[in-house]
Amino acid sequence: MKYEDGLKKLVWRENKKDWYNPQTKVKWVYVPSCLNCGDHFFADIRKVRKGLGKYCTNKCHITSKEKIDSMTGKLNSSYNSVELICENCGIVYPKMVCTSEKSKYCSRKCKDEARKTGKYLNCMNCGKEEYVAKGRLKTWKFCSPGCQDEFYTGKNNPRYTRKEIECCWCGKKFYRMPSAIKDDNYCCPECRVEGTRKYSKQEWSEKEKWIKQMRSDTRQIYNKYKHLINPDNLTISLGGNNVDHMFTLSDAFDLRKFGIVIESKVINHPVNLQVLTREENCKKSKKSSITLEDLYRKIEKFPEPIIIRRKLGVKKPKKSFIKKRRLEKIKI
Repeated sequence: MKYEDGLKKLVWRENKKDWYNPQTKVKWVYVPSCLNCGDHFFADIRKVRKGLGKYCTNKCHITSKEKIDSMTGKLNSSYNSVELICENCGIVYPKMVCTSEKSKYCSRKCKDEARKTGKYLNCMNCGKEEYVAKGRLKTWKFCSPGCQDEFYTGKNNPRYTRKEIECCWCGKKFYRMPSAIKDDNYCCPECRVEGTRKYSKQEWSEKEKWIKQMRSDTRQIYNKYKHLINPDNLTISLGGNNVDHMFTLSDAFDLRKFGIVIESKVINHPVNLQVLTREENCKKSKKSSITLEDLYRKIEKFPEPIIIRRKLGVKKPKKSFIKKRRLEKIKI
C-alpha cells in the first residue's frame, strides 16, 4: 500500500467509515490505481476534488511519459520527463522537459553542497574535521567553546605569565604568578611548616615588642616635630593619612642579624618620618624608600639633637590594693 505524500499514519473512523489523518485533521480517500505504476494508494481528499491525486508518489508523477493536464483532462506531451546527471553527486535523476534546461542538481542538499566556497578544517584541540565558511577561515580554530577552553589552559594560553621557581625546602620546581613570588617560596604547606621552623616563637615575639616600642617613640617625636613632618597639617587616622618611616622598622630589625643595631633616635628621627595616604602606604608596603647611608647624611644636616623620654617600667598599685593596706593598718 502506497500513499500520495509518503508514509502517513491514518486512522479508521467507524462512525463515518473513512480514513482520517490526525496530524493534518484531513480525510483521505482510497484511489484504486496510479496512472504510472498501477498500484493502489490513499490520497488527500482536497487534492482529489481539484483533479489531482492521480499518482502514488512524486517520482511516479515525474517519470510518467505522458501526463494528463488537470485543467483540460487531455494528454499533454510537453510534460515528458528527461534523465539528467547531477553535477555534484553524479546520480541520474528524472526532470520535466520544461524545467530541464536550468536544472543542475538532483536535490536541494546537492545544490547547497555545490555552493559551498569554504574548506574542511581540523580542530586544533580534538582534531575533528568540520566545514568552515569562507568568511570564517581566518578566525576559525576550534569546533566548540569547550575545545577552546581546554586548549587555552596552562602554557598554551597567550596570557600565561607564570614563572618557574624552586622550593626553598625540597628543591622541587613549580610555577607561580610573578606577583606571588617572595624571598621564601614553598611548593606545599608541609614544606612551609618545615622551612619556617627556624623562626621560633621567641624571635617573633621579640620583633613585635621592639616594633611596638619604636612606634610609641614615633608618636612622641611626631607630636614634638609636627610642624616639620606634617607642614600642611593633615589629619592622621587609620583609614586616611598615616605617619610612615622612609627606612622601615622591619628592615632595621633585620639588620640585627648582621650585628648592626640602630637606635630609636635614628629610626624615629624627623628626617625619616613622612605623611602618606593609605593608598601610597599600601603600595610602599614594607620596602624602604631610602638607604641607611642616606638617612645618616640627612641626620648630620639636622640642627637639633633628638631626645626621647621613656617612662619607667614600675607600675602604680591599684586602688583595691591600697584600700586593703589601709584596712590592715586600722585592724592593727
